[in-house]
Amino acid sequence: MSYPYPAPYPPPYQPLPRPPSTSTTGPKVLTFIGIALLVLLTGLGVGGGALFVSGLSSIAEINSEVDTEAITTVLPGQTATVDLSADTKYTLWRGTVADQGISGSEPAVTDPRGRSVTVTTATYTSSSRDEVFESWRFTTQEAGTHQISAAADGPALQLLPDNVVERLVDGAIGVVQVSGGFGMVLAAIVVAPIGLGLLIGGAVWWSVRSKNARRAAPTDQPEF
Repeated sequence: MSYPYPAPYPPPYQPLPRPPSTSTTGPKVLTFIGIALLVLLTGLGVGGGALFVSGLSSIAEINSEVDTEAITTVLPGQTATVDLSADTKYTLWRGTVADQGISGSEPAVTDPRGRSVTVTTATYTSSSRDEVFESWRFTTQEAGTHQISAAADGPALQLLPDNVVERLVDGAIGVVQVSGGFGMVLAAIVVAPIGLGLLIGGAVWWSVRSKNARRAAPTDQPEF
């Protein structure tokens, strides 16, 4: 018996579709990296903010302490007379806003006999975005009226007890704290989107893999 039509050819071989990935190891690692990075950046931002505030507080104390404890103030180009104790260290300090900058020659000190007193140049110099200041130190040889002259082309000069210098240095350290704190906060803000992206991407990937695992799990067959 023959067929009126030739028998059809068998269909070509088609490979079975690849089963979806079900491993959640990669998504978990990515998610936890994102979480750890966000936690680290949060700590960095909080620490930087605290450092920034602390630095601002230290800087704010500089001018208030100088104004409070100044023995005398010498205006630019003028000479002031002041009675000082013998064998005592004093500090000369001058500061101005950063836009103007520090200029002018060093201050001059004369003792009661008209002799020049040695002034140690720039015991501490510092600058920031907001202010610039310099300080000098000298030691008196005898008690009496001393003359202190300020440069005509510089800012006003203030005479301070020597122990104020340490607090001025602490305030200058505040400048470093402000800069460091600002950098820490800025770094946290810039890098935070990366950590957030890792967290969200890992969570979505984890969810997809979990769904694939549930679909691939064998189902119970009914018994006959």
